[in-house]
Amino acid sequence: MPDPRSPEVALLRVWIHPGSRTDSVVWDEWRKAWAVSVRDPPHQGAANRGVERYLASILDLPRSSVAVVSGARSPAKSVRIEGLAPSVVEARLRRFSSPTPPRAVGSGPVPRS
Repeated sequence: MPDPRSPEVALLRVWIHPGSRTDSVVWDEWRKAWAVSVRDPPHQGAANRGVERYLASILDLPRSSVAVVSGARSPAKSVRIEGLAPSVVEARLRRFSSPTPPRAVGSGPVPRS
């Protein structure tokens, strides 16, 4: 097993959204973590496996190189990624990152006239 301080190992903080319509990733500035949406349901570890599968696919790594290492039953998780330096992981995630969605019509305070 590689040394966790090795430049070829990254540890990501992620916040997952299981049961989404599509798989996506976006930086969540408020949580200071990557928000990862996956189609898989939050049932019997399916969402965790979905996060591992999705991150491996966008990072172009084998599925065995990506593992949820903490937060198995929580939306806040730590994911270990082997085989890429942290700077490369961040650059690839930013490339695949969805833009921040616009505010929905009707959200927020109603302006007074």
